[in-house]
This record gives sequence, C-alpha cells and structure tokens, in this order.
Amino acid sequence: MVSIPIALLNELNAIAALVLVRGADFLSIFEKPQRDALAMLFLNLHSHGFGIAEIFWGLWLFPLGLLVYRSGFFPASWGSC
Repeated sequence: MVSIPIALLNELNAIAALVLVRGADFLSIFEKPQRDALAMLFLNLHSHGFGIAEIFWGLWLFPLGLLVYRSGFFPASWGSC
C-alpha cells in the first residue's frame, strides 16, 4: 500500500519537468540552459522515485512466499530437485 502514494507523488517530478520544458511565463527569470538542467534534474528524480516504489512493489512477495511455504501447498520433496 505504500508504493501507491510514492508512485503518485513521483508523478509530480514528471509534471515539473514538463512545466519547465514548456517555459511558462513565471519561468522567464531562468535562462533556457537553466530550465533544461532543472528539467533533467526532475526527470532523474522521477527515475529514482520509481526505484524506491519498486522496492515496495516487491516487498509483498516475502509474506506471500512464507504463507505458501507454510500452507503445505507444495510437497516437501519438491524443493530437493
């Protein structure tokens, strides 16, 4: 459940990059190379944010694996192959 808010908040980085590239009026104090550098910063933050969310996307597999192991769904000799 933690990964959903992280992924949603991470989309703010993509939106910020789009705003910077489009060049809204309030960004006129920045030069074009500065806006491009900030856009790349937000895009890099966006990719790192997905890495953080991926950690939580995979964490639920540990308790699921433990439950399947303890349930006896697989025969005991199956793990010795």
